[in-house]
Amino acid sequence: MQAARLARFRRLLAAALGTSYYRPWLEAASLDSAEKLLGIGGQAEILARLPVLEPDLYLRQPERFASQLGRRPELARLTHPLPGKPRIAVLTEGFESSWRVRIFPNGFRNGLARFRPEVVAGSPERLEQLAQARRDGLLSAGPTHALLALVRPNQPLLDEEQRGRLWEVFRVPVFQQIIGFDGELLAWECEAHSGLHTVEDAAIFEACGPHATPKLLVTSLTDLAFPMIRLATPWRGHLTRRLCGCGHPGERIVFRQDQAGRDAA
Repeated sequence: MQAARLARFRRLLAAALGTSYYRPWLEAASLDSAEKLLGIGGQAEILARLPVLEPDLYLRQPERFASQLGRRPELARLTHPLPGKPRIAVLTEGFESSWRVRIFPNGFRNGLARFRPEVVAGSPERLEQLAQARRDGLLSAGPTHALLALVRPNQPLLDEEQRGRLWEVFRVPVFQQIIGFDGELLAWECEAHSGLHTVEDAAIFEACGPHATPKLLVTSLTDLAFPMIRLATPWRGHLTRRLCGCGHPGERIVFRQDQAGRDAA
């Protein structure tokens, strides 16, 4: 995995070299050619030479991050935490649809009831809207198995209060996923609900700042069309390889206990 991850990191830097934002930084780090990028032996030292990226800059000036070396896919494939192939209603655009996955980007009342979803996926805001529609009697159906909160790197995670409201309405577990701006899965929550497992061949997470409250940065290894390196997220937490209660190995993000999901300070 480490070799494959390093190869992806090199490809990302090659794509970043083709952007007006990253090129000066890479040149200053003496990484201004394909040959030099091939000589990279690790990620940590290189990342430390590059700036922390603020989400507003990345989202408001996309032309500075556009690279001709990669093309963002039109649609991403949704990953879900449940076994088998459940019926999934997705309340967010940008994902592939199929006979088991339906997209409801502009409305979910009548069509959602006919589809009878086992899982409903969407941004935290859309899931809260769904819950409010159910409270107001405007929605008769809901998920029977789970809710899947899809969180972008610039958005706050669900807090316990939000989870409680969703549970009161739907009585199904809530799982969070961090997805990149290209729709790729970067981190996911398991049934143990003890932080999020990172997808190590898709993302590099860093914990930076004071040890007690480090801020998390994320680098996407999949988005070559608009390279995203060391983006500052609104989350605080630590990275660990301690085995999760679900038994899944690998890196995991353990968030600060009192973060409440919306602490961006």
